[in-house]
Amino acid sequence: MFLTLALMLSSPAVAQEQPGWTLILPLGAPQFIQHRVPRGVVSGGIQVAGLGVAIGSGVAANRAAEAEDFEREGTMQIISIAGASAACGALFYSVMDAAHYNQLQREQMAAQARAWAVAALPHPAGG
Repeated sequence: MFLTLALMLSSPAVAQEQPGWTLILPLGAPQFIQHRVPRGVVSGGIQVAGLGVAIGSGVAANRAAEAEDFEREGTMQIISIAGASAACGALFYSVMDAAHYNQLQREQMAAQARAWAVAALPHPAGG
């Protein structure tokens, strides 16, 4: 779903301002929108893997608690927290990376606009 949204919002790789709300999408979508596919794959992959580990170990912790295997339950809870932390860390990285890249794009567009304005100014006659 997010990848579809990212593809819908993307356009040819030209310096353009990205809507602010797209910077906080999960699963590497901001990087896909910015046409930085490898970063999007890495960020989204870590988020998906972290969530998978968190959910899987959470279910295992529940089953261990039902079986009164408290040592295994504690281990699974720690693994679940580690997976959720990895997913949250990857999301934080994705948001910060996308915001930084967006700022660079905005600065590039502003510099191009200034250069265009200077080039369009009439030059004084004479030499």
